[in-house]
Formats: sequence, structure tokens, C-alpha cells
Amino acid sequence: MIFKIIFGIDWILWIYSIIIVIDAILSWVPILAQSFVGRLIHAIVEPYLSLFRVGPIAKFTMSTGVDFSSMIGLFVIYIAQKLITDILLRLS
Repeated sequence: MIFKIIFGIDWILWIYSIIIVIDAILSWVPILAQSFVGRLIHAIVEPYLSLFRVGPIAKFTMSTGVDFSSMIGLFVIYIAQKLITDILLRLS
């Protein structure tokens, strides 16, 4: 049972990571980013990525035009995925 839970969590986080990557790619092509699918993907991803667009990262983004929030968000998902998997495996 615990392995099904781990698999489900891994799958959900993997799908969300793919959606973040797609959003980052779409942001480079404005016509695709403004499409219905592009806006839908952005609406799914933006609340999470906005957590990383504060403080020094926001200042860096404003001064250079380079947004690292997608990479930071993917890194946090990766770390959370590994921690959750390890904790659930130790509980079983």
C-alpha cells in the first residue's frame, strides 16, 4: 500500500514538473503563451512559482530580465519528492 502512495506522489510531482518546464518554454514564444493552453498552464504554475519571485531573486529578475523561479521551483519539488519518499519508506 505504501508503495502505491509513493508512486502516486512521485507521479503527481513529476507531472507538475513537466508543466513547469512547458510553461518556461512557452514563455519564450509569446503567441503560444497567450493561447488558451498557454494561459491555462500559466494559471496552474504561477501560484507556486510566485513563491520564489520575492526578495533578492525578484531584484535580480528585474535587473537582468532572467527569471530563475522555474529552476528553483523544480529544485524544491525534487528535494520534496526525495524527502517524502525517504520518510514514507522508513515508515513502512
